[in-house]
Amino acid sequence: MQKFLFSVLFSVMALVGAVLVAPNFISWNEYRDVIANKVYEATGINLEIRGDIRLGVLPSPVLLVNDVRVANIEGAMTADTLVVDTFEMHISLAPLIARRLQISEVKLVNPRLSLEVLSDGRTNMTFKKPVVGQQGFLNNEKLEKKSTNKKLLDTFIDLPQIGPLSIRVDNFAVQNGFVTYRNNKKQQVEQVESLNGRLSFASLLGPMKSSGSAVIRGVPINFSGSTGSILKDRTLPFSFQLESIKGGTNISFLGALIRIDTNPILKGKLKINAKNLSRLLSSIDGGLHPLDSLNHHFSAVTSLEVSKKGGALKDLSLKLDQAIGVGKISFDQGDKANLKIKLSVNKLDIDSLTKVNVVKENIITKKDKGVLRATSGKNLLSGIQTKLATDNLKFGLKLLPQKMNASLDLSFAAIIYNKAVIRQARVNATL
Repeated sequence: MQKFLFSVLFSVMALVGAVLVAPNFISWNEYRDVIANKVYEATGINLEIRGDIRLGVLPSPVLLVNDVRVANIEGAMTADTLVVDTFEMHISLAPLIARRLQISEVKLVNPRLSLEVLSDGRTNMTFKKPVVGQQGFLNNEKLEKKSTNKKLLDTFIDLPQIGPLSIRVDNFAVQNGFVTYRNNKKQQVEQVESLNGRLSFASLLGPMKSSGSAVIRGVPINFSGSTGSILKDRTLPFSFQLESIKGGTNISFLGALIRIDTNPILKGKLKINAKNLSRLLSSIDGGLHPLDSLNHHFSAVTSLEVSKKGGALKDLSLKLDQAIGVGKISFDQGDKANLKIKLSVNKLDIDSLTKVNVVKENIITKKDKGVLRATSGKNLLSGIQTKLATDNLKFGLKLLPQKMNASLDLSFAAIIYNKAVIRQARVNATL
């Protein structure tokens, strides 16, 4: 009996030892094509591994892969949709016993993501999973002859089903990321540079937390966000915050995405606070020159509601220095886009908004070679208009949709212009 128990114990220990030690003796670089084929069969993603692969089990499972690429679709500007210099993943061993996959760390070093909409409307942001039984993009017979140890590899790739796993990620880190979005139909290119951030989530259904920094249109920003758990499979509460040193801008949102299973609707409270409106506008549109007349504090608070059909900014409150406006903006999309703006302002001090330091005016005059002449008081507004007309700004009426109806209803309790007061002014306009 003792010999039998000793034999069983020895066999178990040998089996456990083999499982823990065997991965260190496998040359994983021989199985790049095998792994890529498995990924394709499961997801439809054409994965290519050009660098070294290292897999360890002790003291905790770790996977390290260098030079990982995801092939782009035919006709795209770049050969690869995604390129990652180094992919690293660490897994906690103990939770696996309780069917919990706890990933202590995932790290992407120098990831470069290229998102593209082609001229014919195709996009590289969707992948089609192959039909069951369909052969992968690699030759399976070639893979069979690749190595005599393929059966040993299959024991690690085709693991037996042991029941559902709860997945938790403690730290998903991106280092020096670069994202390019290109829309060839609209001749639009956007880039996100120097992306560094961290993400953690307790499960695939939330809650999640993220934070980091990036450079968008040459403007450095810091960001943070969090989500709660999905409620009843249809509501996802979340919040985010953006901060930019340029213009002292802070943008925050607190709300939820509802009706996820049918028609998603975004609802919540949006707040914008900028110490300098001119710099905020120039950071939004790189072709917009900052105007000294807008070097004022600006804030906005509204209840936001957006869906596929349209949306609204309800209970809108705007503040530009001493000018305070309240109202509503709504829009909807159908055969024609409809835009409605209604705003009531307490006081608009044009004299204060158009007052510019004469010294700054002279500096601008020299730089623009006389386009904007040094003016004072009465001619200042016409000088600004002249500068705007000659700077070839990106925005123009031609950018507006041709099929659009718009209505504007503005009312002012008082307007101060040239030291005179105009009371109870109202502007109604339609397009």
